[in-house]
Amino acid sequence: MDMWTSPNHQGLLGIVAHFVDRNGLLNRALLALWKVEGVHSGENQCRTFVRVLGEYRIQHKTGYIIMDNASNNDTFMEHLEIAQLDSRYHFNAGE
Repeated sequence: MDMWTSPNHQGLLGIVAHFVDRNGLLNRALLALWKVEGVHSGENQCRTFVRVLGEYRIQHKTGYIIMDNASNNDTFMEHLEIAQLDSRYHFNAGE
């Protein structure tokens, strides 16, 4: 996933999933390219990310998340761990 500001000053969050299908083939899919209102905070990104996972009903299938080294991504991971505590799925931001 990545977040950036478009030339027309819109905050966009892109989320791509990589997964192995029933036939054992590696796939990738663009899950979201959503406009995010407000600042690029990790908390704001997490709120959008969790919403996307919920819409696809894949909260329990999130294994790894690849992001750049922006400081707000650390905050994102912390908020994701907290958000997942409210569900039946455990996500450890430190792993």
